[in-house]
Amino acid sequence: MKKLLRAIIAFWAARKLGGSLGCLGTIILFFVIFWLLGWIF
Repeated sequence: MKKLLRAIIAFWAARKLGGSLGCLGTIILFFVIFWLLGWIF
C-alpha cells in the first residue's frame, strides 16, 4: 500500500511540475520523485 501511495503522489507531482518538460521529462521526474519519496516513507 505504501508503494501505491508513493506512486500516486509522484504521479501527481510529476504532472504538476513536468508540464513544460514534455513527456520524457515528466517520466524522468516521476521516477526521481518516486525515488525521493522512498527515502521519506
